[in-house]
Formats: sequence, structure tokens, C-alpha cells
Amino acid sequence: MPAPTEMPTKHSTPYPTWEQFQQMEKRQDALEKRQDTTDRRLDSGAGEFAEIKKAQDTLRQQQAAHGQTVAEVREILAELRELVESFGNLKGTIRVMRIAGDVIRWGCTLGAAALGLWVAFRSLGGGL
Repeated sequence: MPAPTEMPTKHSTPYPTWEQFQQMEKRQDALEKRQDTTDRRLDSGAGEFAEIKKAQDTLRQQQAAHGQTVAEVREILAELRELVESFGNLKGTIRVMRIAGDVIRWGCTLGAAALGLWVAFRSLGGGL
């Protein structure tokens, strides 16, 4: 803009020429078009972000459920280990009972044989 004391010249008018005005309109249209494109991209990005956030929330819920499931499986494994250990102890107990049963069986067999001999000996007239 010219100094206030100077008179404006043909090329230094404060108003744009028709060509300059048309160029400014074209630039404005281009800027509005870019703005619309940018707004659309931001809107689609916001939608995609919402989908990602929803998926993230779902994954967090699944992770929490998975953590609870893992804890339950660990508890079950501990109980199974105790059960296997108990079966191992029971196996030892069964072995001892089998041996005791064999001893009792042989003892009863020998006792019955001894009783039979005693009864036979007694009936034949031998005395004890």
C-alpha cells in the first residue's frame, strides 16, 4: 500500500484486478476442496479409530477372561498333582496290603493244616 502522502498509481491500487480476483477465487475453491478432503479423511480416520478402540477393548476383556481361565487351570493342575500323588501313596498302601494278605493267607493255610493235623491226631487216639 502506498504511503499516505503519495497518490496511488495504476499498479498499486488497494483493490485487486479482475484477473487477481479470479485467481483468488480459484485458490479459495482449491483450499475449500482440500478442506473438504481433509474433513472427509479426518471423519473416516475417526471412524477407523473408534473401530480400533472397540477392538482394543474387546482384546482387553478377552485378556482378563484368559487370565481368569489360566488361574483356574493352574488350580486344577495343582489338584491333579495332589491326586496323582495320592494314587502313588495308595499304590504303596495296596502293595503293603497285598503282602499282608499273602502272609494272612499262608498263615491261615498253615493254621488250618495244623488244626487238621491236630484233629486227626486227636481222633486217632493221640493225646496232647
